[in-house]
Amino acid sequence: MFNRIVSFGCSHATGAEIEGPSIGWTKKSIELSFGNLVAAHYGKTVSMSARSGGSNKQMLLNVIEHVQPGDLCLLSWTYFDRDNYIAISDSDTIHSDVFNSYHALKVLAMQETHSKFTEIYNHFFAKVEKQNSSHQFIDNHTDETVISISDSYERYYGKRVYRAIDFLQIFHSANAIIKSKGAIPVNFHFDCDEEVLHLINKYLEWPTEKLFKPDFYGDFNTPEYTLQVNLGNNLKLFDDYVNNHDIIKFERIELFDTTNTKQPTSFKKWICQGLYGDPHLWPGNRLGHLGPEEHRILADIIISHLEKNTHGNN
Repeated sequence: MFNRIVSFGCSHATGAEIEGPSIGWTKKSIELSFGNLVAAHYGKTVSMSARSGGSNKQMLLNVIEHVQPGDLCLLSWTYFDRDNYIAISDSDTIHSDVFNSYHALKVLAMQETHSKFTEIYNHFFAKVEKQNSSHQFIDNHTDETVISISDSYERYYGKRVYRAIDFLQIFHSANAIIKSKGAIPVNFHFDCDEEVLHLINKYLEWPTEKLFKPDFYGDFNTPEYTLQVNLGNNLKLFDDYVNNHDIIKFERIELFDTTNTKQPTSFKKWICQGLYGDPHLWPGNRLGHLGPEEHRILADIIISHLEKNTHGNN
């Protein structure tokens, strides 16, 4: 049996809006969240490490800080475009540690001519995320540090290939740390960019033939002592994710796809397509979260996964 059930993630894991639209993180929301439902099944109460607006990188930091031997760790991975803003001084004027595509595009739109695409993109993120009062956002868009971060993010760090590789490093690190502490990981993607999810599942081909140049280690003059990185796309970085048995994976068929091809998806899109026929719908007019029925279904899926893998019977 587990000593503790620890829930890692963002506002989805805290049960935000589970009581209704715009009702954020409350004691009741945690009690109704999938994490506490799993804990109650095993006669425990959940320990909540999730935070509203949190990123996957923040989850890794929380794993380092919080995991103890005997923990069951529920890793509710979130949106790939979120990153951490690290304050560089005690007098930092930016009061949020959340940074994402919304911030980058808003900042760059203020620096350059407003394109129609940027207007539409900003409006989408403003509608989906800014209305949620439980999230904190960077709003100092004239700060030179924010401007430089936004520029580099859109030009390089925000690209899907980088997001995919960045997530896989975070994923492997978090799971290795959990197991090294004598704890048990359960991974799933609560909601995310499906195109990045397709890349890390090798459902889509990578846009580059090789991740590393052929001469990456070419300067070393005694190659018999040099361990070479696999230059193809079947790196352990990907294979060990694809074949990992500690991940609960979801698949769906794209609407209007006459070939009925199943593709990797998040729990949110899977459950909303199954219950409501629309993977992009937020039930009950919520601003960006799920309700009690969806949390109950996810809890049942996690419990089934644990008992299938004999963890639930320890």
